[in-house]
Amino acid sequence: MFKNIKKRNGIYVSTIQNGQGNSVELGKTIIIKYKANFIDGIEFDNTYYQHYFEYTYGTPNQVIEGLDVALLGMKNKEKSKIIIPSQLAFGDKGSSTGIVPPFTPLVYELEIIDIK
Repeated sequence: MFKNIKKRNGIYVSTIQNGQGNSVELGKTIIIKYKANFIDGIEFDNTYYQHYFEYTYGTPNQVIEGLDVALLGMKNKEKSKIIIPSQLAFGDKGSSTGIVPPFTPLVYELEIIDIK
């Protein structure tokens, strides 16, 4: 499931597919797809079936801190699987929707679709 795991600023990253070209940087608009699971494999969010997620990297309160850490430096078309500890996800409060309970580590599969 996870190969060549590297720890980066508190999260664990396993590259599935290397990227090319532009890297994610502060102020760049990025378009991503992702699947979000609990450690037990239960999926709670998935943009592959609905739409892409687009935002300007570094904009406050757009994504959880662990995703910001994982995305920084990823290249266009790169795909990675990451493990985010609870303190870099939704912490001691859980998600505002109640879907993610407090103190819950998360697993994301991220894919950079485009960097503008």
